[in-house]
Amino acid sequence: MRPLVRGGTVAEVRPLLGPPPAGAILVFRAGRKLVAHRLMATLASGAYVTCGDAHPERCEVVAPSQVLGVVSALWSSGDADARRLDGPWLTLFGRALVAARGARAAASFAASRTGMLFAGLSHVREEAAFSALVRATLAFEAGRTFEGVAAFTAARPDALVATIRRHHASGLAHAWLAQAEAAGVRGLLEVREALARTRFANALQARRVVARVSDVVGALRGAGIEPVVLKGGARLAMAEGGADLQFSGDVDALVPAALGERAVATLHAAGYRDTASADRVAHFAARHHHYAPLAKPGEPIPVEIHVALATPGSVSQPWTYEDLVAHTVATEGPAGRARVLDAVYSAVHLAYHARDFHVWRDVVLLARRLRAFRWDERVTFEAAIAGERRDAVRLRAAVACADAINGVKKPPAARVRRYVAWAIAREQLSDALRRRAHAVDHLIGCRPRRFAGVREALRKLRGWSFDALAAPFVSVAAARDGTARHATRALFDPPIR
Repeated sequence: MRPLVRGGTVAEVRPLLGPPPAGAILVFRAGRKLVAHRLMATLASGAYVTCGDAHPERCEVVAPSQVLGVVSALWSSGDADARRLDGPWLTLFGRALVAARGARAAASFAASRTGMLFAGLSHVREEAAFSALVRATLAFEAGRTFEGVAAFTAARPDALVATIRRHHASGLAHAWLAQAEAAGVRGLLEVREALARTRFANALQARRVVARVSDVVGALRGAGIEPVVLKGGARLAMAEGGADLQFSGDVDALVPAALGERAVATLHAAGYRDTASADRVAHFAARHHHYAPLAKPGEPIPVEIHVALATPGSVSQPWTYEDLVAHTVATEGPAGRARVLDAVYSAVHLAYHARDFHVWRDVVLLARRLRAFRWDERVTFEAAIAGERRDAVRLRAAVACADAINGVKKPPAARVRRYVAWAIAREQLSDALRRRAHAVDHLIGCRPRRFAGVREALRKLRGWSFDALAAPFVSVAAARDGTARHATRALFDPPIR
């Protein structure tokens, strides 16, 4: 609400005695916080459209039940001699902000995106740490510890640690370096100490996730809903070896789409609360493959109720509960009795999750799954992913890298190889450019997406407008990355003897 409301400002709030006028400052609950935003409009449903003065481009729809009251006075501090900041001009000021919101929002949006772009251009590449992580993975997973440590030393330690953490690979890398030390290969003390701290944090987090899985499964089962636990929660529920080393930040439970609302209501009744605002909750329900995250007050592990494995329209195979329930197994473990995907379809889920290469850990875990397959399980796996049409290139890229980690030097299709080289280079761009790489990523790796209507298409194009502006800079910076080409050759080309 800057510049009017700053840190230390004291607001007097009175209850709403009638419909508040546009421009008034409302105080409402958003999760565990109290928020003061200016009222822009009132919808026919009675909900309020609000935004902060400093961010007119970020509107938030607030239900009347969330509103505590309206600001009636503002003071510079809580001291006895504090200066009153409002007056007759406050109403006029609020109305002026409401009238000018559209122009202010457009200017703010353009300024923020342009600033992000030029900040990225000032530093187009990070250290070649992701290439080092890829090459080290090939060596460590093949038992060549000395070569793996050597690959890690090619990157600056702080850049390497940051990349490993971003890709949720701290548990993997810590285990690799521990194996190297046991084999007499020492070094990278700074990296090992940093990863050890993350590894212990992961172990503590794992206990919380197990407790949350048990609580969620019990609540849903009591309501007659048998959920399928996904991803990290599933690995922990079935006590998979090394699962406690991997970061798991939430609990995902897949339920039939027809029971999604009932599952959310069941968790609400069990003490869970929405962690998003009312408009974001509606956004998730309408456009995502899962409902908005839920959490118990004061507890850090959120829960997501899924109705599919992927966002509608992003893939040709959404993989709903009905598609997958025949490929689940009941397991008994630390979280009690839970239902999870079987080995083959856990690998299918990992492949879909790994296909954008934002989490390298999932590629490594996929490789380990595939390594343990019998030939008939591999045939079933290939049949499952063969049905993907829209995102086939990126999906095949994840599987090709997993096979390469397992020592299978099978040349992939040209488009698949091109995408892998691009993805490695993308992960070494500066943070600002990497965040603006979606347009190039989809151009290289995906077929065009079909939208539900003109409004959805325009909404997506608006989000990609600055991605399109950044595309030439992203493409040139990635094309100049020779380390990405070296890592791609290490993945797919037989070594020269």
